[in-house]
Amino acid sequence: MEDEQAQLILQSLLRQLLDSDFQGLAKPAVAVVPVGAITSVIAFLPRASSLLPDNVRKHALLDEDAYGEFVQPLQNAGNHIELAKIQRVQAQIGFLPWTPEVGMCQQLASDQDSERRLREYFGDTRISFNATDFSNLPTQAGPAQRREAKSLIAILTQHISEVVQRTPERVKQDLADYFATACLSGPQAGSIRALLLPLLR
Repeated sequence: MEDEQAQLILQSLLRQLLDSDFQGLAKPAVAVVPVGAITSVIAFLPRASSLLPDNVRKHALLDEDAYGEFVQPLQNAGNHIELAKIQRVQAQIGFLPWTPEVGMCQQLASDQDSERRLREYFGDTRISFNATDFSNLPTQAGPAQRREAKSLIAILTQHISEVVQRTPERVKQDLADYFATACLSGPQAGSIRALLLPLLR
């Protein structure tokens, strides 16, 4: 994982998949650790074997934008040295179908009932999107879109924290759980299950 928000969402996705698909079965122990950007992940994976027992499977899941912003430019430049490093660990790397905060904003913008659903989820009708217009998120993927998405989610997190009297850290986790549930019941459910279930079996 690259960062804390991705970690929270992935933990929730895995927990929900373990609960739904492993009922009555032995469940694997799973730990999600944020390592950093793709360069850190590529450097970490070869060393992970010496740090962890052989019976522990090691996989990296990166944000959607990591491929387009790191791997594709290397391919376009013909940088075979860096590409070789990626190829050595390629079987251990998967890509999530979104960048966490961008995916959260897009989900909230695409669901006309998301404000009502969040009110129900948190049990408080005072939750409002007045300070956050998720539909104004830049459509062009890249740093500007990620910055705006992080800002919008931070504003929403702070607002909910103040309204429901929970710590921002707790609200971050709650929003990650909400988003994970939406992912597993929405159009991305199939691709997410196809990405994550093989890691659990």
